[in-house]
Amino acid sequence: MLGRQARAYLARRELLDVGRRLGAEPDTLVADAVPLMDLGAAAGVRPGQLVSQGHCLWGKVAEVGARLSTLQRVTEPGFRDVVELIDPDRPRAARRPRGLLEGTGQPLARVRWVDVTEPVAEGDLVCSAALEGVAREPLLYGRVVRAEQPVGAGCWEIWVEPVLRGAPGEVCLLVVEADVAPTGPDPRATEAARPEPNRR
Repeated sequence: MLGRQARAYLARRELLDVGRRLGAEPDTLVADAVPLMDLGAAAGVRPGQLVSQGHCLWGKVAEVGARLSTLQRVTEPGFRDVVELIDPDRPRAARRPRGLLEGTGQPLARVRWVDVTEPVAEGDLVCSAALEGVAREPLLYGRVVRAEQPVGAGCWEIWVEPVLRGAPGEVCLLVVEADVAPTGPDPRATEAARPEPNRR
């Protein structure tokens, strides 16, 4: 068990789980790991395509090279997708509120532009709306863990815990292009034609 002084020392430093046995040496440069996929433009990959693992969404393709692509997690700043909120206890035919899912750079993502008149509750599923009519079942980003109505605000403050965390596994697949509204007060006003499935 570490003493107080040792714990304070470690708290002021970043640590890697790599040592001399794996080739680590003093003064070696260290960079944050950027999630990569070993497919690129040569395989038909395009920026903005969603990345899934099973029936869950991990993020999207950020940049595409000839044979490698970088990926963007759902929680990273700049990530956006139009989503729908699904109450698992309500009938499938029930109306599903829609909003704009955004990465915040924090462990939780945020959904904006859902009117306070819409039914929202903790535990609601957050799924991509871009796949409506393409996938048999909604593909899941995560669950609502906090939903608040700020005084005087017209929209909910909704926070989402992603179902997939960490680096994507080897079974990640590209599904379809994300049709994301970059700005605007209400994603329902910016809906476009449904995207075509990736046919590569």
